[in-house]
Amino acid sequence: MFTGEELEALAIGAKLVGAWSDAALGKAAETALARIEAVLPRQLEERIAASSRRFLVPDCLQPAPLREPMAVLREGMEHGRKVSVAYRRGDGEFSQRILWPLGLVFWGRFWTLGAWCELRQTFRTFRVDRIERVELLEGGFDDRYGHLWEEYLARARSEAH
Repeated sequence: MFTGEELEALAIGAKLVGAWSDAALGKAAETALARIEAVLPRQLEERIAASSRRFLVPDCLQPAPLREPMAVLREGMEHGRKVSVAYRRGDGEFSQRILWPLGLVFWGRFWTLGAWCELRQTFRTFRVDRIERVELLEGGFDDRYGHLWEEYLARARSEAH
């Protein structure tokens, strides 16, 4: 059985996922928490209810339309499928890219996608809120063991120092 503090952490985490990720992942977090709550002893059930009143996670900072590309990106990551994205940089420049979605990173204000970019032939980082359109493609890539993601992270770390 979970401790009260562990349950509180799960409840807060589920709220964060609901407010800051795509609708499908948010719904999954909500239903997982409901399944946990259904088998809790009364005392722990009351703690979760009290926690839900005390910890608020507003979703107004990341409106749903800005989060929706995540569902397609997650599917691409899970199944090793390339994606086509229409992307607008911070300076307004628009580009069309074919990406290999490797991983998502949450920075507290926005999500970024770590990916292999076929146009630039290197690892690149893209803000999810700047993706105007995303489409899952038939073509695939192989990162089932996470080697590309690890290489992306290693390069990002080395560039940060």
